[in-house]
Amino acid sequence: MPTDFNPYAVTLARRAKGYSQAKLAELVGVSQAAVSHWEKGSRVPEPELVARVANALHVLPLTLVDSSIATTRPMFRASGIKKKGDEYRIEGRTELARIAASRILSAVDIEPSISWPSVDDPLGHNPEEAAETLRRVWRIPAGPIPDLTQFVESAGAIVLRVDFGHPKVEAAYAHPRRDARRWILVNTYVTDWARSRLTLAHELGHAMLHHWDAFSVPDERHREAEAYSFALALMVPAADFVRDVVHTKRRWEDFLHLRQRWGISAAALARRARDLNLLSDAAYRSLNIRRQSLGHRTQEPGNDQGPEQPTVFSDAIGLLRDEAHWTEETFSEVAGLPYSSLTDFLPVDFPGVAEPSRVTLRRIK
Repeated sequence: MPTDFNPYAVTLARRAKGYSQAKLAELVGVSQAAVSHWEKGSRVPEPELVARVANALHVLPLTLVDSSIATTRPMFRASGIKKKGDEYRIEGRTELARIAASRILSAVDIEPSISWPSVDDPLGHNPEEAAETLRRVWRIPAGPIPDLTQFVESAGAIVLRVDFGHPKVEAAYAHPRRDARRWILVNTYVTDWARSRLTLAHELGHAMLHHWDAFSVPDERHREAEAYSFALALMVPAADFVRDVVHTKRRWEDFLHLRQRWGISAAALARRARDLNLLSDAAYRSLNIRRQSLGHRTQEPGNDQGPEQPTVFSDAIGLLRDEAHWTEETFSEVAGLPYSSLTDFLPVDFPGVAEPSRVTLRRIK
């Protein structure tokens, strides 16, 4: 009987496909109880069954038997998801993508140029103070941050663009206990420049304030509120922002004007102004009414470029292709996924190739 088996990988791959245990059991030709035992780790399938499970879940057997890559449950806001199955599917897709990327990155060396805060730089639990500490440790100059992604990756984290398979979750944070590397996974559905920057800062807030395996992690509502407060404090330092705002009438149009300078949405800037008591609650409500009347609730005007693009993973792929001569088959074998799954989960870094149109001779009656 084989001893190498990763029960959680079966759960992840099954959830990524949106399958129930009963559906997987039907495809493999076993009972639902057998699948349940596999996922609990109380029984290990024979090699022939592992191959059948891998085929049914569209992964390679390596994914199901290799436990050398630390796994975790990515942290993301699930409040906007109505179905538990959608939440499970996001968890499966993001974690399979992260594990595949981790296997690929094991073939290269990554040398950070800046450090994460250490025990000598206590972050505490106050989002405002934590943001100030991070700016000091990373030596971020005063004012707007031109490229937040570059700072995050320079500190050794991996920013990965993943197709979550669902538009309601913008990003996730993952830091497995046995992995020194931190991961921020950004949904490819996010295409707005300003929104994507605040989203990245939000996940960075989780990295600074919360630890998935820690007992002190607050519940989701408070955790998300803390991360959002951190993101605003990091992207819009109070002293610099006050100087920009005090000389305006604090109308909606004023915040739209400041949007391009600070690189986050006007709505977020207005929220920051309210939190800093630069707007009363009544003025903030009036401003949002104006925003709604102009149709800016879902899309703010502005000449935005696309979202900031991470470079570490794409550079690693380019290096492996050019220097190590990796082929599609090599990437697939190392990642533990068919190449078509890599293009599905990680379409930015593994773009698919469209099949040519099929041309046939038309019958003439």
